[in-house]
Amino acid sequence: MSAIAMTPVTSANVEAIGWRGDVLHVKYKGGRTYMYQGVPESLYKRALASESVGSFIHHNVKAHYEGLRIDHGVAHSG
Repeated sequence: MSAIAMTPVTSANVEAIGWRGDVLHVKYKGGRTYMYQGVPESLYKRALASESVGSFIHHNVKAHYEGLRIDHGVAHSG
């Protein structure tokens, strides 16, 4: 499977986000990347359009979807 396309965002905490299928990928500043499964495309689009991407993800994604941390292609619960 090819790498997911990540869109850079302006945020104090988030570097880029990407979405494919029903999985939202969030790359945080500092290099950590998380996958959130079950996220609808509409939520991804709202995150891209939000005034504060980091705050939007915190309140609308992290609070409702389990995140899996990705380290060099290996997923970890978190």
